[in-house]
Amino acid sequence: MEKAVGLAARFDAAPNYGVSAFRFGALPEEINAIDGLGATAADSLESILRLLDDPELTALWREVRDRG
Repeated sequence: MEKAVGLAARFDAAPNYGVSAFRFGALPEEINAIDGLGATAADSLESILRLLDDPELTALWREVRDRG
C-alpha cells in the first residue's frame, strides 16, 4: 500500500497521460490514456478500493495516505 500511495503521489505531482509512459504496449505516441476512475491517480485508487469493498484494505489505504 505504501508503494501505491507513493506512486500515485508521484504521478499526480507530474501527470503524463501519453502512452509513452506505459511500461507494456506498443501504441502510436499521439494517443493518450484516459480512465474514468478519477481525476487523479489517488482518486482512481480510492475508486478501486470502493469497488473492492474491503474495509481492512480501505483502512490501510487511509492510514498510509494520511501519513504523508
